[in-house]
Amino acid sequence: MRQRYPHAVVQSAVAIPLEQNVATLALVWELPASAETRCPPEAQWSAWDQQSCAGFKDALAGLADLVLLAQSTLIQAFPLQQFFQHDANPSGVEIDGRRGSRLAFIPRDYRLALFDLNGDGRASEVLFHVGNGPYAMLEHFVAVGIFRDHLESARTKQGGSIAVGLDAWLDLERTGRGSTQLECGARCGYTATRWLIERNSQGLVDERSFWTCTSDQDATWKEGEPDGSCAR
Repeated sequence: MRQRYPHAVVQSAVAIPLEQNVATLALVWELPASAETRCPPEAQWSAWDQQSCAGFKDALAGLADLVLLAQSTLIQAFPLQQFFQHDANPSGVEIDGRRGSRLAFIPRDYRLALFDLNGDGRASEVLFHVGNGPYAMLEHFVAVGIFRDHLESARTKQGGSIAVGLDAWLDLERTGRGSTQLECGARCGYTATRWLIERNSQGLVDERSFWTCTSDQDATWKEGEPDGSCAR
């Protein structure tokens, strides 16, 4: 590993079971991380700061990878800064509407905790908090781990990483499905949205989205993306 990361700093590491042996999953900073400095004092936070900084103030910032090792040999590295580039999840990246450098933002006390999210009987996935949008009303978590024998994030059919609330992931591990629901009135066009995640037979996680103008009426929920009709 030192050949690829000569100046690496390991923040956390755990042993995980693979089919043939036991490997190590580690959160590695490619270079020593620096303290996040873009967030103002919390008493001065704007609504944008609340979305961008909640859970990330005084976090460590830098280039971070989740790496898979076997007997100190690097098998695979998965860059985490990709989760902090999306406009919908700007935490730590965009302050006052300005795009910053594309870095990962990880709390300095974060430690890897293993989950069995795909139901394969091996706890080999971890969760990362990557955003608070929209309007700081929903904490987004992504899952990264061993999906179909390689290190990857849980992804949608379109290829994007699945980002849902923490409770949805915990319910998925416990029951095989979980959901996150968002209602934010006029700010979201009076549209309620629900994201459902479920395990599938290939050892992966599927995501489906639903929306409605009347969240208290179960029969009105429609699958797919909102068409803007709720605000009319």
